[in-house]
Amino acid sequence: ILVTIIGFVLYFTVKNIASNKTLLKSTLKTSGIFLLTALICYFVLSSGEETPLRDGNMLSAAGSKLVSAGLFMFYALILAATCIMMFFGVKNMKK
Repeated sequence: ILVTIIGFVLYFTVKNIASNKTLLKSTLKTSGIFLLTALICYFVLSSGEETPLRDGNMLSAAGSKLVSAGLFMFYALILAATCIMMFFGVKNMKK
């Protein structure tokens, strides 16, 4: 039942986005900004080095780079959300 519900939600969401040109443009813009942020975090900000784990295994350099990029992405999104909330908070105080 859950798979059926998720399928219907995805179908109607994609159908709605595809039928509304302004919504499609907005969705693509937002997705592009998110993807660009992810690429910057992965290729520019993160560094990968092999790291020994507590259980004796080794975390590969690629795995370390993904974890580092994920953390930088998290920090970037927190910063963006904070700035947006502050901007609109100040904007609404002026009214």
